[in-house]
Amino acid sequence: MKNTITLLLLLWFAGVLSAQSALVNPCAVQSAGEMPPAVQKALQDKEWSWLKYLLHRGKVVYGSPVNQYLDKILANLLVDEPELKKEITLLVVKSPIVNAYANNKGILLINIGLIAQVSNEAELAFVLAHELIHYVQRHHYMERTSDDNMNRFLQRHFASRDQESEADTKGIVRFYSASNYNFEAVGGAFDVLQYGHLPFDNIRFDRSFVENSYYQFPDKYFLQNVKPISNRDDYLDTLCTHPNIAKRRMAVDDIIAGKKNDGRLNFVQSETLFNEIRDMSRLECINQWIVRHQFAHAFYNAYVLLKVMPEPNPHVDFLYNAMAISMYGMSKHKTNGSLRDVLGKISDVEGEQQGAWHFLDALSRQEFNALALRMLWEAKHHQSDNLFLTKMTNDLLADMIKNFKLTLTSFCDYPMGTNADTIPDEPQTEDPAATNKYGRIKQQKTGSKVKPSDKFKTINYMLGDLKQDSAFVAFVQKRQNELEDAEILDAMKQLVTVNLQNASLLFMEPSYIFVEKDQYSEPKSREGEKRLKKSIEQSAKQLKIDNEFLGDAKIGQYSVAQYNNYAMLYDWIEYVYRIEENIEPYYAVDVEEIAPNCQYLVMTSAIIQPRKMVSYTKVQDIVLSAICFYVSPAHIAKLFIARRNASSYFSVVNLKDGQVLYSAKDYRDRAHCTEGLIHAFMYDCLYNLKKGGNK
Repeated sequence: MKNTITLLLLLWFAGVLSAQSALVNPCAVQSAGEMPPAVQKALQDKEWSWLKYLLHRGKVVYGSPVNQYLDKILANLLVDEPELKKEITLLVVKSPIVNAYANNKGILLINIGLIAQVSNEAELAFVLAHELIHYVQRHHYMERTSDDNMNRFLQRHFASRDQESEADTKGIVRFYSASNYNFEAVGGAFDVLQYGHLPFDNIRFDRSFVENSYYQFPDKYFLQNVKPISNRDDYLDTLCTHPNIAKRRMAVDDIIAGKKNDGRLNFVQSETLFNEIRDMSRLECINQWIVRHQFAHAFYNAYVLLKVMPEPNPHVDFLYNAMAISMYGMSKHKTNGSLRDVLGKISDVEGEQQGAWHFLDALSRQEFNALALRMLWEAKHHQSDNLFLTKMTNDLLADMIKNFKLTLTSFCDYPMGTNADTIPDEPQTEDPAATNKYGRIKQQKTGSKVKPSDKFKTINYMLGDLKQDSAFVAFVQKRQNELEDAEILDAMKQLVTVNLQNASLLFMEPSYIFVEKDQYSEPKSREGEKRLKKSIEQSAKQLKIDNEFLGDAKIGQYSVAQYNNYAMLYDWIEYVYRIEENIEPYYAVDVEEIAPNCQYLVMTSAIIQPRKMVSYTKVQDIVLSAICFYVSPAHIAKLFIARRNASSYFSVVNLKDGQVLYSAKDYRDRAHCTEGLIHAFMYDCLYNLKKGGNK
C-alpha cells in the first residue's frame, strides 16, 4: 500500500495554497513575474518531457531572486555571444539533489540542491558553462529501452560519457574563459559533484542537543567513531553515464594549465549576495526533504545550519521548527513500522551525519514519541496560536496515550539518577470535615509526585521536567479527556456523517496507472486518465454536484501567484500522502484565487495491474476441471480471458485544516471488467457524498 501511494504521488496533478504555517520559510524560493514563453511552449507541447513532468508538480521556479542571480552569471559567460543568450531560458528546480541539465530547446534547469552545496559563484559558472555546451552541441542522452542488449547499453553510455567530457573542456574554452571567473574554482566544482550528496557541513552530532539534566540516553545510542567519508574519485565508471571525477579533473587540468588567473574572481557579484542566495536554497532544500519524508536529512541539515550560520541567526525559528516537524514525521513512521524506509541503511551513511542517523535508529517508539513531543512543545511555546503545531502535538499525545499506554503518571518528577530514599515524603494534611470515605477521596492530591523506581527506563524521565509546566499538564489532561470521550462515542457506534450536498468540490486530475508486464505503460495510462476524468465529470453532473477540475490545461494560464499556490498544494499532497498512517500537515491550503468557494479537495486514483500467472485460483480451476469435466469449458475460458487486479481510491480533504472528511478504497482481484468497476466505484463515492456518507 505504501509503495502504491508513493507511485500515485509521482503521477498526481495539483492545484494551490497559502495560509498559516508551522514552518514559515522567510526565504521561500517562489516564482515571480511573467511565465517565460519557453515554459508556456513546453506546457503546450503534446509530447511528454522531463520539464513538463516537473511543471505539473510545481517544482519549476522562474523569476525568483535565485533565477536572477543565475541569469547574471549566465550573462558573464555569454558576454561575447549576446545572440546565444536570447536562446537560453534558465529555470530553477526545487529538488535537493545536486544536479543540472539542459534540453535541446535552450532550457537550463538548475536544482537548488546544487546551489546549496557550492562554495562560490565561480563554481556555479563552471556548471552553467558545462550545460551550455550540451545545448549548443545538441547532446542527447539516449534512454535504455526494454529490448536493449548489453552491447547497445554500453555503446550508449560510452557516448554519454564522451559528451560529458566534451562539455567540461569546451565549456571552459568557449564560455568560462570568456568570463572573469577564477580558473581555480573549477576544481571546487568537481568537489561539489563528488561530495554534494553529503550534508551542508560535517558537524559532529552533540548528544547534549537531545538530552538535559532530567534524562540521558544510553551511551550505545551515540557513536564514538563514524564511518569516514570516502574520497575516492577514480571509481569504476563503465556503467555510468558520466566519467569518474578523477578523469574529468585530469582533462580539465590540462585545459587550464598555464592559463593566467590574474584579475579573475570567485565572486563577480558580491559575496554577501551569494551567501543570501545559497541560504535561500539551503532552507528550501530542508523544506523539500520534509515534503519527501526525508526527515533525517532535514533534521541533520537544520542542525548543521544552527551550528554554522553566524549569530544572530535570522533563520533560527525556521530551523528549530524544521527539526521539530522532522522528528514528528519520523515518530509517525516509527509508530507505523516504516522508519527504515525513511532512514535507509545506517551503515551506508558516511561522516558525522552517521551519528545522527544511528541515534535516530536506536530510539524506541516511545522515546521517539516523547522526544518529538518535547521539540514540538518547545516550538509551540514560541507560536502558541499556530494551529498546525497544536494539531501535531495533539497527534503525538494520542499516540502516547493510546498506542504506548503512557500518561503523566508514567513520568518521574525527579531527574534520572535520583535516589528515591533521599526524597522526603510529601506532607499529608487532613481536612477535619472529611469524616467519610467520599470526603477523603475528594481531598486526595491529584498532583502527587512520581518518585524514581528501579523499573523505570529513560522514557520514564523524558517528560519529567515538562510536568513542572502547568500549561503542559493542562494540555495533556485536556487531550486525554478528548480521547476518552472519543472512545465512548466509538463504543456507542455513533458514526460521523459527512454531508457535502451544497458544497463546491475541487477535483484534482485523476491518476490512472496501467501496468503491463510489470512495466508502467504511459500511453495506456494517459488514455485511461482521460476516460476516468470524463466518467467522473459525467457522474458529478448527473448527481448535480458543483465541481471544478484543476490540472495540466490550466497551468499555462496561471498568474504567478496562482502557480506558486499550485506548487505549494502539490508539496502539501506529497507530504500528507506519503505514509499509510495519518500524518498532520504543517500548513493549510487556500484555493480561493483559483477556485472560489471550493473548500474541499477530491483526489481519485486507479491502478490496473496484471494478475499473477500462477495463482491458487488457477490451480483450483484446473483441479475442478479434472474432477467435474462438465464445468471444464468455463474454467478453460477463465484461463484465457484477460483478467487484471484493479485498485481504486477516493478521498475528500478539507483544505482549511487538512482533515480527511471521507475516504474509500476498492480492490478487485482478477477482475474481468476492471475499468467498468473503477468507474462504478467512483460513482458510488460521489453518490455517498451527495446523500451524506459515513466518515
